[in-house]
Amino acid sequence: MNTLTTLALSFSVVVLVVAGFKYMTSGGNASKRQEANKMFTKVIIGIVVVVAAWLIVRLITSTLLDPSVVQFGPSN
Repeated sequence: MNTLTTLALSFSVVVLVVAGFKYMTSGGNASKRQEANKMFTKVIIGIVVVVAAWLIVRLITSTLLDPSVVQFGPSN
């Protein structure tokens, strides 16, 4: 999971650079600027989804694998 998260975030940085390049070279062309803005929006949503998925998996695995958090049987 950590490797996939790192790979996804690295790819998103590359896409952000490409979107920034498109935005900077759009000049006065509004359609190219809108395309770059859509790329920015989609990448940011993707980053949020990837980080949220990583946090959820991390929370679940740390809770299930830590014996001090989950206690089965009668409590003393």
